Amino acid sequence: MAVGCSVYEPKDYWNVYLDGDIICETVYTKNVPEGMFFLAVIPVRAGSKLTFEFVNNGGKAKFVWWNYQFLR
Repeated sequence: MAVGCSVYEPKDYWNVYLDGDIICETVYTKNVPEGMFFLAVIPVRAGSKLTFEFVNNGGKAKFVWWNYQFLR
């Protein structure tokens, strides 16, 4: 998983949910694109809902990019 945004602020963070259960919680942004590699296998069944939430506590408008890759 990788996250980037057009403006980085120390108070901004993001979360990821799988079918409503949180799997990444309160990951703060940094001034470089970040990556997160899972060392544990989290099964994702066909039809599951993966939700990315960006919490903009800095207050400035920004663009956010989220990239995720799955192995099959």
